[in-house]
Amino acid sequence: PAEEVRDPSVPYGFPAYDKANSAAYGWTGEQVRRCYHLPEALKKELKRGQPDNYLVLNVSFTEGCPFNCFFCASARSGVFALDVDASIDMLRRFKEELGCRHFLFYDHNFNPTPAYARTFLEKLIKADLGILWADCFNLRNMDRELIALMREAGVMKVVTGVEYPTKRMLKYVNKGLTLEKIHRNLEDLHKAGIWNHALLITGLPTETWDDVRELEDWLKATKDFVNSYTIASFHMAEDSPFHREPEKFGFTLKEAIRLYRHAVYDEKDGLAWREKERRSADTNAHIRRFIDDLRKSPKASSAKMDDSHLLMYLYRAL
Repeated sequence: PAEEVRDPSVPYGFPAYDKANSAAYGWTGEQVRRCYHLPEALKKELKRGQPDNYLVLNVSFTEGCPFNCFFCASARSGVFALDVDASIDMLRRFKEELGCRHFLFYDHNFNPTPAYARTFLEKLIKADLGILWADCFNLRNMDRELIALMREAGVMKVVTGVEYPTKRMLKYVNKGLTLEKIHRNLEDLHKAGIWNHALLITGLPTETWDDVRELEDWLKATKDFVNSYTIASFHMAEDSPFHREPEKFGFTLKEAIRLYRHAVYDEKDGLAWREKERRSADTNAHIRRFIDDLRKSPKASSAKMDDSHLLMYLYRAL
C-alpha cells in the first residue's frame, strides 16, 4: 500500500521480520523439552557453547513450477528465482540480526533444475552458516550426489509430493517419476539422515479400490524410510491441466466452488459427483487408518509443520 512505510535497511525482496516479535518465538531448549515432554537428559547431548535459541523462520526463494503435473494449478507456470547470492545473504542477515539458525523454506520445489539446486547448496556450504532447514523437493531432480550436498548444507527434512505412488496413477497425473526412482531417492535420503515427509493425494479421478490396495503395498514397502505423511483429498483445482481439458482425462466439469477455486465434476463412465465425493472421503479415511495401523501410532499421519521446533532441536541434540 502507498501508505506503508518500508524499512530502508531491508533489501528489496527480503521479508521484514520484526526483531521483538521474532524474539518472542525464539524458544529455548528448556521450552522445547517442556512442550514436547522430552527427558531433561537430552540437555547433556547438546554441544557446549551452542546458542540456546530455536527460532524458526519462513523464507522462500522461488515462485512457480516448471513441471506439468495434471492436477496442479501451478503446472508449467515458469520459475522465478531470487539470485542465489542474495538468497544466501538473506539467511546470513537473519542469523546475524535475529539469531535464527533454523528455517522452513517455502518453495514449490527447492530443485526446479539440478543446476540451480547444486549452485545454491554449494554456496550455502561455502558460507558455513551452520543452519538447519527444510523445504519441498522434487524427487525427479535428485540423485545421491545432490542428497550428499543437501545434508552437508543443513537439510534435515524433505517434503516431497509422491501424490499417488502407483504405476497407473503416476502416469495418469503425469508425475514424471517411476516407482523405482521414488523408492531409491527416499531410501537414500533416509540413509543420509534426512527426515522424509511424503505428500499423498487420495480420491484422484478414476480411483478404484484396486488403486487403493496398490497404494497400501507402497506404504508397506517404504514404511522404514518415510517418517511422516500429509494425506490430502483430491480437489479439481481451477487452471490445472485437468480443469482445462476435463474430457481428455475422463470427467465432466459441473459447477465451480468459487471460495476454494475448485470445481465439482462427474467421472465419465464412472462415479457421479455425490458418489465420488463420498468415495473420496472413504478412501482418504481408509488410508489414514491404514498408516496409523501400519505405524502403530497416529503421529505419522498427523504431523504438522508446528513440529519443526521439535525436529530442529532433536537434530541439534542427537
